Amino acid sequence: MERPFALLLTGKPNSGKTTIAYALLQKQFRNCLIIDGDKHREMQFLGELGFSKEDILLNNEHVIKLARFAQDQGFNVIISQIAPYIEQRDNMRKSLKNFYEVYLNCTDIARASRPNYYSTELIYELSVPDLYLNTDIAKIDECVDMILEML
Repeated sequence: MERPFALLLTGKPNSGKTTIAYALLQKQFRNCLIIDGDKHREMQFLGELGFSKEDILLNNEHVIKLARFAQDQGFNVIISQIAPYIEQRDNMRKSLKNFYEVYLNCTDIARASRPNYYSTELIYELSVPDLYLNTDIAKIDECVDMILEML
């Protein structure tokens, strides 16, 4: 695997993005920065951002800058973010070195049964990721192993 890489774990809320990001960190990666979309938004770097398309894209621009900064320092980056728009993911692919996109699919029933579930009207624009995982079927360790195999 070429380093530093940028790995986007994307999908609807509660599909396992952050859980898998930290499982990857525990199992394999030490020289790695995790950018958690929820935590990043809480830090309020950009003031009060809502969930309009414009605000989501603005937040994404900051995530890209942070990830590029980390890569320039030699860090691998795992981005755990919904990133619902194809435009966002395309911008990441163009802007970051050795970029991989993993889409985590999970049924609404399974997502609703997980901790901290919240319902959303957000429309996720599907594209063709580098890896597609069904997180309501595959266990965390299986997902981690499939991602490591891809990398």
